[in-house]
Amino acid sequence: MSDQPTWGDGHWDREGLDVDALAHDNPVEAMRIGLECDDRQRVLGAYRLLQASGREPGLPYTQTVKLAGFLEQAGMYLEAARTYRRAAEIDLKNPDSPHLMFRCAGLLLGPTARVQPAIGMLRYLVESYPDHRVTPHARSLLKQIENQDTAGLIERFVLAVQELGGEVDWQQPLRGASAVSTFHAGFKDDSGLRGGMGRQSFDPRTTWLLGIVKRLYVVFLVLLLIYGVTIFTRNRYRSIEQIDPALWRSPLQTKIKQKNVRLTYEGHHYNLVPRFDYEINGLVVSRDDYTLMGLSRGNLFHLDLCMIFGNNVKSRAYRHSGLSFVHHGNVCYATSRGGVPFDFKSLSNTHLLAANEELRDRLEEVEVGDQVRLKGWLVDVSAVPVKSPGSFIPSAIRLKTSTTRTDTGLGACEILYLRGIEILAEGNVLSRRINAISFGLLLVLALIFILRLIFLPLGYKNR
Repeated sequence: MSDQPTWGDGHWDREGLDVDALAHDNPVEAMRIGLECDDRQRVLGAYRLLQASGREPGLPYTQTVKLAGFLEQAGMYLEAARTYRRAAEIDLKNPDSPHLMFRCAGLLLGPTARVQPAIGMLRYLVESYPDHRVTPHARSLLKQIENQDTAGLIERFVLAVQELGGEVDWQQPLRGASAVSTFHAGFKDDSGLRGGMGRQSFDPRTTWLLGIVKRLYVVFLVLLLIYGVTIFTRNRYRSIEQIDPALWRSPLQTKIKQKNVRLTYEGHHYNLVPRFDYEINGLVVSRDDYTLMGLSRGNLFHLDLCMIFGNNVKSRAYRHSGLSFVHHGNVCYATSRGGVPFDFKSLSNTHLLAANEELRDRLEEVEVGDQVRLKGWLVDVSAVPVKSPGSFIPSAIRLKTSTTRTDTGLGACEILYLRGIEILAEGNVLSRRINAISFGLLLVLALIFILRLIFLPLGYKNR
């Protein structure tokens, strides 16, 4: 920390200020010129004009520091404290900024007797700059205040400033020691600092919250990493080891005579023609949801589940890294590399229409890696939009269900009017629980950060 202009070189007479025409017309410019020329009379005159109009000088870091020094030399200690604080806020990374905060705290403890803001300032300094050379002095003052050992408190501050290469030349009685000795009994008078000193920035009632928030950022990043990892591990079908024996058999399909089912859902009138009673037990290897955050994506179906069964689960081929599944459009594609044995007859992509809201909610719980049992009717579908687009009557959308496991490509998917669902075994339970917990905690932390922005300072900027 340099000696000039932070610490000043003595008291300067505040009387007889000569405010020239430039100061009246443009006090900020007059102040800048005065600072450049070391014309303290012009600087202080311009400062008073700005005070009277409720304006801030808006000076850069170096000039703000110099202004603080002039104010202190003139005996305007509260204004000097505010300006030292403002200079520090302009550039918190500047190595001199902790000195400015310490100087501000000294003015608050000493001639202005604003003890509580001084404590907040010192605590912020200790927490934010633990390795700075001014910090041990700040920590020592805090410890003395906490022990209510007020004898020689200001003298300790003066010695600290001198050790740091500065000077103190306060020209009025130092009232801080008596104020410190009584602040536990109800010292509340910090009204002169509200708005100017940034009550939120260094108030001891909020600095401890800032410390907690800083630690929560680390927790947030750790949780974000955990959540990101479990996003991929929660649906790893390759990690499934125990297979329910019900998955070893092929789907059961029985021809039925059933009346057509008519229903209206998601903007379409449906006419379903039941073909077979159908039951399939499978390991879900891919899932295509036709809703986005609860909103329909304009498909006739609620969901597609791509499942494997029979030889594909008996041989555990699904655990091989050379086998992969992906939904594209309304089709589930299986890709086998490296000679992985795979039976395409034991693969099913099922379009699902749930019979009621309860089944739809249950269906939403199914995830990749689950072993499920689905029951219902294989149906042919005819669907017409509820609202006609334009002046013409749209033709019906007609889709036929697959009724054999040997077909492939477009038209090979089963269309199931779902009437029953059972999750035989949930996959990747631990990973899913961790994912859900980490997501919930991330939401809580996000709320805390939002509250922090509302109730704690956005940053140490001019207010």
